[in-house]
Parts: sequence; structure tokens; C-alpha cells
Amino acid sequence: MSFKFAHICDYLERCEGISSYNPPLPPAELKSRLYRQHATWFASHHQDIDALDEHGTTALLSTFLPCRRKDRIYGLQSASLLKLLGRCLGLSASARHELSSFQTPNNGDLGDCLQRLLKVRGPPPLPFVTLQEVDDALHALASANRFSAPSVRQSFHPSSSIDLLADVLLRLHAVEAKWFVRLILKEFAPVTLNDRSIMTSVHFLLPDLLSMQDSFENACYALRTTFVDYPSRPDPHSRNILRQTAISLFRPTPGVKVSRPGYTKARSIKQCLEMTAGGKWLLERKYDGEYCQIHINLARGDNWLKIYSKSGRDSTEDRAGLRETIKKCLRIGSDKCKIKRACILVGEMVVFSDTENSILGFDQIRKHVSHAGIFLGAENDTPGRPGEHLMIILFDLLLLDDEDILSRSVEERKARLSSIYKRIHGRAAPAESCVMDFSQGNAERRLMNHFAASIACRHEGLVLKRCGVSYLSHGSIAGIKLKKDYITGLGDEADFAIVGASYSAQEAKKRSELRLKFTHFHLGCLINKAALDHDGIKPVYKIVATIAYDHCMSTEILERVNVEGSLLAEPYNEQSSPLTIESDNTSKMEVCFRDPLVFEVLGSSYSKLPGGYFMLRHPRVRKLHQDRTWKDCITFDQLQLAAAEALDTPQDSETQENVKW
Repeated sequence: MSFKFAHICDYLERCEGISSYNPPLPPAELKSRLYRQHATWFASHHQDIDALDEHGTTALLSTFLPCRRKDRIYGLQSASLLKLLGRCLGLSASARHELSSFQTPNNGDLGDCLQRLLKVRGPPPLPFVTLQEVDDALHALASANRFSAPSVRQSFHPSSSIDLLADVLLRLHAVEAKWFVRLILKEFAPVTLNDRSIMTSVHFLLPDLLSMQDSFENACYALRTTFVDYPSRPDPHSRNILRQTAISLFRPTPGVKVSRPGYTKARSIKQCLEMTAGGKWLLERKYDGEYCQIHINLARGDNWLKIYSKSGRDSTEDRAGLRETIKKCLRIGSDKCKIKRACILVGEMVVFSDTENSILGFDQIRKHVSHAGIFLGAENDTPGRPGEHLMIILFDLLLLDDEDILSRSVEERKARLSSIYKRIHGRAAPAESCVMDFSQGNAERRLMNHFAASIACRHEGLVLKRCGVSYLSHGSIAGIKLKKDYITGLGDEADFAIVGASYSAQEAKKRSELRLKFTHFHLGCLINKAALDHDGIKPVYKIVATIAYDHCMSTEILERVNVEGSLLAEPYNEQSSPLTIESDNTSKMEVCFRDPLVFEVLGSSYSKLPGGYFMLRHPRVRKLHQDRTWKDCITFDQLQLAAAEALDTPQDSETQENVKW
């Protein structure tokens, strides 16, 4: 059957009306209204949703939850999408200018501007646009992007993507066009959808299915085949019985990513001890690398390997440097191989130096791992030295032939993992781990020793996994992350000058009630501090980071920096501005601050950026200082020195470093 795209737009439009209510609704009232709207919409359409085939259900989920389609990369931001819209809709120069008004603060996003533009054009031609047509157009658009998954790119046709996109756009009503634009940008702000609520409302088994097979296509196929006799929304009493029966039939599928379990952050040693509740936990060092989920399927011949990244992207081609190592450590092709048909392993990819006989920093990975054939950010890096290569550190086993691995405890899975591969020095090794009983009196001291040892080796910290529970256990805390920057006073921090700012309509839409003028802030470090004692010398800053407000600063700081920054902002001009900016991205900075403000910034150690210099990793704003000026901020040379000291491998032994900690 044909499900109208307009139905989903109606859902999103009603949610936006509630979320953007003026004055803003109290949190409890907002939650209640959104829940009632959600329940009403799904109750009205549940028969049509149940009648969808597997492709229709996949299209429905892909439209509601576009961010989960990691295989589809469109490569479009608001500015580039504006040009594409102008081409598809045949817009005049004046219409394109009107459409570009989203770049002005508080004028809405690109979707809003397109809606206003199309309203005056009257109703579009028939027939109405179906959900499947929208999904087909998006799939065709993604197939033309080299960063999309191979399974998406293989359907590419030179003319289909633009033709399908134009056909859909020309038949959309104004409000539908707004949500179609936001769908392409994978951002529905100010609407925030709850993934689990959407999935459960489509079918109660979807959250569990997607935790086992993180693919809409595979999950929807299972619903229409294996679980076709299960009702989509059973009564509460039957739900638990049916769910337990269904879970016993769940199995991972080689080539389809298994979801990662959730971890809880511990903000102190004391909190970590409270979370462990006196039980037995496996302590594992958290290496500073990139997550790999490795799928082996010997039935596929030469295509026996598939590697997924943390985001769920198929990175097999990018991480080809691991292929030979994986083959040798699993002894694939020899009579000593313990794998009969298939297995799924989990590990961390790092770079190892034979010369230094150690694991190198995270920033070295980009020299060895491409993205669709491009070594992103490596232009200014020194070439990789002889003896440097990729290494895999293995820490879990999710599938081995017909064995029911996922239902086993973490210690059982690790023991089984160690039996199927051989260590290769500098190439393949297990993650260092041990089981610890937190009911013992010396638990705190032992935890601190393990944590200090991990930090002394320049790892990120520890991961704690509860013993005796399965991989995808539900309910109590199953995993804890303990990292240096999570603990107050232990992270790396410094004061940075805020030399300028810029505005993104897409980001501002997330906090439309604040009427933001700036959403991104550019941090600079002085490179000529010594010369400022001379008259007529302007301060010269090097931009070392751009911080977006989302998840990086509190609402209070965001509001204050917008108010104070608006009083200091002026267009940047190299000749007339009171400061000089050095940056590869100067054009992205819309205004400079004639008297820079000061952020206190916290990071997770340091990493080398594509520009060839070091900066705090994952920077977050802790404070907007009122008692300090830009003259008190860290200079560029001081930043590089701080990074060198933090990243330098200690000359002391690991034990001596622990004592210092």
C-alpha cells in the first residue's frame, strides 16, 4: 500500500508546535503533550503501518530516525543543499536570495525559508508523494556519495539521484518540503524524537531486534518472516511472555552489526565503587584507538571480512591494513583455524611502532586509515615511519559458528575468545584485564592502582564490565567507563581567548527559545605575545578550535557569551580589525571580538590536529571568566609545550608513576 509522506510531516509539525510553544511549556507539561500527540498519531495509523511490507517499514523507520542510517551519507550542509534546491526547483536569482535568508540569525532554518517561499506558489501537482518515493530519492542521493556504504553505492546511476529528488520536491506541499529538507540534513530540531518510543510504536520487538542486528532492513525482514505471527502491539500481560519467547530466537548475523551495550560514566572513584555494589567486575584497560567490530564469514570466499566502526559504518575498505593481521591471528585458511563458518569479534584498532615497541597516539591512526580512499587530515602530518602499522587489541567475542555466545557472561566470552586466536606481537593482542571483587576491603586501593597504571601508560582509563551477565543485559548497570577527564580536577584544561563567533541556523533551531546570535565560538592562541610590548603591534591569534554550543557548554554560559559577545562583535577585516587571525578556516568566522572573552576549557588529553599542531581533545567549556583577560590565556607555544609534557611517555617505571598518581 502507499503511505503518504504527508502523514509523517503531520506528526513532526504537531511536535514542533508543542516544542516551540510560546511561552515555553513546563517540562512535565511538554512531556505530557508530546506523549499524547505520539500516542494519538500511532493509534490513528497503526493499521496502515501494520500493512506495510518490509521495504515500507524500513522506509518508515528511515524517515523517522534518519541518524540511524549510517550507511547513507549525503554530503550536504545547508549552504550546498540550498544550491541543489535551486537547481531542482528551477528557482530564480531572487528566489534563491530569499531562500538564503536562513543565514540571518532568528530567521529560521533552511526548511523554514523553503516553506515560506513555496507557500505563495499554491498547491503542487498531483499525485501526492509517498513515503517510499521519499526513501528511494534519499537512497539515490546517498548512492552518489563516495562515503556511503558499499551496499548503497552499488545502486548508483548517474542521472537517477537528481531526477528523483526533483520529482519529489516539485510535488511536495510547502510544509512537506520543510521536513524533507530537514530529513536530508538529518536534523529535525526543534523536534527531538525518542528512538525507542518510535521503534516500540511500530513493533514491540524492534528495539530488541535492532540491538541484535543493527539494520532496519534485516530487522524488518525478520518481522515479516520469523515473527510474522507476533502482534505489533500486544497487551501488557502478553508482551513480556511474547518478548521472552522471541528473544530466544534472536541470533547475530555475520555481516550485520551488533549494537554496542550502553555504559555509565563514573564521575569519581567513590561513585564508581557505589555503582559496582560490592559485586565482581571485570576491569579492562580502555585503549586510545578506534572501535572495530570484525565479522568473519568463510562462506563468502575472498569477501570473508567485514569491519564496522563505532558509528556502524562499513569500514572494511578503509581498514584494509588489518586484513592480513586478522587472517593470521585467526589462522584462516589453515587446519588450525577454530572457525568453521563464521564469527564476530570486537576490538580496538591502534597504531604500533616496532621501533619504539609501543602503541602510538590516537592521531597516528589517520596516516594508516583512509575514508573512501582519502586520508583525511593527514596533509600536514609527517609520513609514517618504517615499522609503524595497524594493530588490533581484541576484547570480546559475539558469535562463533552455532554457539550461543551472547547469552554467556563476559568472563566466559573472553575465555572462549582467547582459544580461537593467536597473539602476534605488535599486531594482535588481548586487552589487559582482570576480575576484581569489590566486596573486599582493599577494593578502593586496587581500583585506584589499576586506574593509575592505565593513565601512566597513556591509555584513556578503564572499562568495568559486570561479571555473570550477558552481552545485551537489561536493567541494572552492566558497564562503567572511568576516564581521567570524567573526574573533577584530573582532566587537562586551559584558558583560551574567544576571538570570534559564527551562526548556524540548523544549530540555533535546537534552542530557538534563546534567540541566539552565535552558535559556534572560535578559540585562539596568541603567537606574538612577546611583541605586544611594542606600540602599534596588533595581537596575532592562531585559531586552534571551534566549539559548537551543543553538548559543549551549559545554557547559562551560552546565554552569557551571546549577550557579552554581541556587544564586542564586529565584522573581521584584516586591515582594520584590532587583531589578526591565522587560520585555514577564517572564512567560517563571521565576526571577531575586538576584546576577546575567555573560556576555561576542559579536554581529554591532547591530540594532533590536521593543521599539524596539538590541541585539547574533545574540548568542553567549563566557565566564562569575568576576572581574566585575553592576556592571561594560554599562548600557542605554551599549548604545544603542555601537550608534549602530557603525552610524553614517563621515564619512570609504571609502578613509580602510579605512586605519583
